[in-house]
Amino acid sequence: MNKHTPGPWQVTMLHGEPARAVTNRDNVLVADCYPDTHEDLQLPQSYQANARLIAAAPEMLEALHAMLDEHADCKGCDASDLAFAAIAKAEGR
Repeated sequence: MNKHTPGPWQVTMLHGEPARAVTNRDNVLVADCYPDTHEDLQLPQSYQANARLIAAAPEMLEALHAMLDEHADCKGCDASDLAFAAIAKAEGR
């Protein structure tokens, strides 16, 4: 059961700063990738990359579930073990 904010998510501007926030389809804030303690007004590339990665999370989780459903015969291989571990982490198990 998903407890996260339903996707899709997208990277959007927040307070006029590009590539800072992750919002859902209703433009509700999911994550702000720019810490308030950061004094430099330039948005580091790592924050933009973090926002893109977070925005892709719902689709990646869905893709992992679909991949494992379609390839159940691969259970126990290294790739499926990594996929199951990522799903468990994302779902708080």
